[in-house]
Amino acid sequence: MLRGKSTITTALMARMSILLVLVLLYVLAFNSGYLFLRFRQETARSRSAYIEGEKRRIREEVEMALAAVGAERDALEEGLKTKLKEEVDTAYAIAESLYSRYKASLDREAMERLIIESLRPYRFNGGRGYLFMTRLDGVELLFADKPEMEGRSLLGLMSADGKPVIKDMIRIARAEEGRGFYSYAWTKPGATGNDHEKLAYIRSFPALQCFIGTGEYLEDYENERKASVLTTLASMNSGEPNYYFAGQMDGLSLLGPALGKNMWDAQDADGRYVVRELASVAKSGGGFVEYRMPKQTGLPPARKISYTLPMTEWQWYLGAGVFVDAIEAELTAQGKAFAADQLRSLIIQLIVLVLVGAALWFMAKRSSGIVTAEISRLNEYLMESAKQGLEASELAPFEARFSELELVGEQARAMTLELARSQERLRQSEKLQALGELAGGVAHDFNNQLTGILGYADMIHQRVPEDSETAKHAQAIINAAQRSAELTARILAFARKAPLELQAIDINTIVSEAAEILSRTLNRNIEVVTKLRAEEALLRGDPALLQNSLLNLGLNARDAMPSGGSIIYRTEKLELSEAEAAACIPPLSPGPCLRVSVEDTGTGIPPQILGRIFDPYFTTKKPGQGTGIGLAVVAGTVRAHHGAISVRSNPGEGSFFSILLPALESGLSLSPCPESPKQVELKNRSIFLLDDEEAILRMSAAMLDASGASVTCFKDGRELLACLREGMRPELLVLDMIMPLMGGAEVFALARKLTPDLPVLITSGFSSDSEVSSILQEPRVAFLAKPYRLADFVSAISGLLS
Repeated sequence: MLRGKSTITTALMARMSILLVLVLLYVLAFNSGYLFLRFRQETARSRSAYIEGEKRRIREEVEMALAAVGAERDALEEGLKTKLKEEVDTAYAIAESLYSRYKASLDREAMERLIIESLRPYRFNGGRGYLFMTRLDGVELLFADKPEMEGRSLLGLMSADGKPVIKDMIRIARAEEGRGFYSYAWTKPGATGNDHEKLAYIRSFPALQCFIGTGEYLEDYENERKASVLTTLASMNSGEPNYYFAGQMDGLSLLGPALGKNMWDAQDADGRYVVRELASVAKSGGGFVEYRMPKQTGLPPARKISYTLPMTEWQWYLGAGVFVDAIEAELTAQGKAFAADQLRSLIIQLIVLVLVGAALWFMAKRSSGIVTAEISRLNEYLMESAKQGLEASELAPFEARFSELELVGEQARAMTLELARSQERLRQSEKLQALGELAGGVAHDFNNQLTGILGYADMIHQRVPEDSETAKHAQAIINAAQRSAELTARILAFARKAPLELQAIDINTIVSEAAEILSRTLNRNIEVVTKLRAEEALLRGDPALLQNSLLNLGLNARDAMPSGGSIIYRTEKLELSEAEAAACIPPLSPGPCLRVSVEDTGTGIPPQILGRIFDPYFTTKKPGQGTGIGLAVVAGTVRAHHGAISVRSNPGEGSFFSILLPALESGLSLSPCPESPKQVELKNRSIFLLDDEEAILRMSAAMLDASGASVTCFKDGRELLACLREGMRPELLVLDMIMPLMGGAEVFALARKLTPDLPVLITSGFSSDSEVSSILQEPRVAFLAKPYRLADFVSAISGLLS
């Protein structure tokens, strides 16, 4: 034990003693002073809560009343439409009955006169409503409001609001249904002017090639609606004085104690213009106003809180209120009852606290010894866990009487194991990073050399007869150089330094092609089976790298089955949850993914080496039978596609490799391959070449010279930029990315400033994905990876120039 430090149990007992004393003091202080304070707070809270509750109630009442008014208003509008339709249908039935009865005995003109005169005296709505008939050619047959208009063509007649009334009605009558409503401004019997808004209903009468209609003046209808709404509001009052009230926005009282009076200038005892405030909050969308009843209402000046809402259509406001003074007596009674309850509760709490404090003291005293013993055991366990290191997983779990101590022990064991694993992963990561940097540097220099070898071999092959020995030797050089390039590509893929050729691909197609290639190369005692269960199996990836990875897994499976067996490729689509995605190594994003699995029936993998199979250059094969880089390349490819790979195997039971890759969204289709660019003639075309390798410059210049191009070579980007500043303007620039003095990215940026439209072909034996990708976003830029063939080089230049 460290000197000067107290134990947990001692500190716990001391703090518990202090806590008990403080609790008792608190209760005594509460008994003497807190009761009064709490009483005042509770009274204020109760008053506020009560008033807020009343506010909420009257607000709900006003909103309910406004909804009822709206329903009444809508019902009246529908009622008007129903009324108009019924009147026209009745007139239509009369006309149809007369026509059916007399069509055999009367000619058309007599039939028209009979029906017109039969409908002329028809009236409704207290004489306001009348019928009209118009032929489909615009001639008015019946015009009860203005008989002098009958027999005249009214096709050109316009309403006060600029509508061609007769033409619009004829269009409705000629429509498929032959009936409908129509609103317009019109004359009104007994009133001056022709701008009275009217709603009409018309129905086609085919027998006479006309239509019958009637209408109602909306101003009369509006007055009826307003009277009906006020009647509804009056019937909704709950019996309390002036519970609901309504008025116009100009101050006229429509419902309430000052019915019929204009209260715009009425003030309460505090000098507030009550109606003005009620109208103002209503116009702003609704709100509360607190005031005293004005003397003009004939009621005592009691305090009141009202809530108002607007009836915008008529420029009214609707409200309801509650009298504030009436709640004070109720609040006082509630406060006294609360104080008595609190006093009784405090006495009981004091007694209980004394008893509980004594019990806690006894229990803490007894538990302190147990805690001390358990902590001593935990210390011993932590020391043992620290000694175990990587073998901490074999240490038995710590068992204690307290779950918190068990959790500490388990976390200590897990942290020790994770620390050891993290250190191991860090060492592996540092080795991979170093290997990746080495691979990138080697790839750049090696690919530069291969570019020269391939280029010169291509030129030799083109300049000698096809069947000559020289041609055969040149082809052998080309084949050897291409195999070397493939080896470099595999090293870069493992080190994740090679740029991916990403595109939308169907993984089922990739698996099928890999299985077909494998089945043609394996012995007949090994069966290759595909089970493609993934639908819409689209992902974004590099098809060549993915297919190469699947072939690698298949070849490994072949080596594990010397006596034959089966290799099974499977695909399926999954939906990764957050927990499943986090459990992957490395962690993936949750969502749709595709699983590609490769299973064999071979000898399996011993558990002691299962964790090392993806390590670079780790192999159990004899020298000359394998490099140990195959599975490492597969793992690097999967990581480069933002996926995860795992393996499950037991000796004698085969192996199961599972690859998880992010899936593209459903419904996405594969884009067709773009057409090859049109090739153009290079003769007399001015081309600048920039590369720090003398051999590549000479070879590239020779290639382009053979095509008739005018070539200027540069080994330093500064020289090229100087020529551009002097006004030289090539038609195309071939630019190497990695150079010692000034890098290709910097040269590109400066060249584009001088010649914005200059086509640029980027070449590189190795360059970072981000560096190349950012340049390729620019217009008129293409990329050609080293080493390249003469035909590819000339084709890329020709394509850019086209």
